[in-house]
Amino acid sequence: TPPMLERTPLMLERTPLMLERTPPLSLSDVVHRFKNMTTTRYIRGVKNDGWLPFGGKLWQRNYWERIIRNDSEWERIRAYIHNNPARWEHDKLYRK
Repeated sequence: TPPMLERTPLMLERTPLMLERTPPLSLSDVVHRFKNMTTTRYIRGVKNDGWLPFGGKLWQRNYWERIIRNDSEWERIRAYIHNNPARWEHDKLYRK
């Protein structure tokens, strides 16, 4: 069974993901496959669909992880991720 992935908004400087890990895949396997799949799709979009090319790396090398321990924490983090794009202009990583 593949990991369960939450719908999440994409942001320029970060991509939060919430998922349930299902053996036999480790978290690093899931992240690697996600980065590989999205990079492949992006390259295909640039070549075939007129997407704008990006000159740098699409993904940073590492990632930050947090284990969610209960339902209330899951809901709190879900709300944070959902509402985060509305606060993007106030983020320290925001650039005009």
